[in-house]
Amino acid sequence: MKEAVFISQNIDKWKEFEKLLTNKVTIGPDDLADLFIEITDDLSFSRTQYPESDTTIYLNQIASKIHGEIYKNKREDKKRFISFWKYELPKLFISAHTHLFYAFLIFISAGLIGCLSALNDETFVRLILGHSYLNMT
Repeated sequence: MKEAVFISQNIDKWKEFEKLLTNKVTIGPDDLADLFIEITDDLSFSRTQYPESDTTIYLNQIASKIHGEIYKNKREDKKRFISFWKYELPKLFISAHTHLFYAFLIFISAGLIGCLSALNDETFVRLILGHSYLNMT
């Protein structure tokens, strides 16, 4: 689709979105979410088809305004910091404990292999780290 056709099909919708944002009319959260989805769909199409176009810049500005409207009133609980460290992070570690255990085993075994290789062969460290680094340190 040519850019002129894309603009002519959607310009009325975009002007309506812009008018809603500039008039400070209270928009419901569901309507604002639908508006954001529509404008980001148009923006993604524009970025794909016309990446260096003024249309892409215009749509990005509208999308950023809508994003700002959606997230400007979001308040975080003051105890959120404590609850993150007390509940959320331990829960995350519990859910990933098998992966962490395997990563730990691989790390320790690689470290042991490196230590044993360095003890048995004096040129191993120079082979891995390089002459210039070892001479520097």
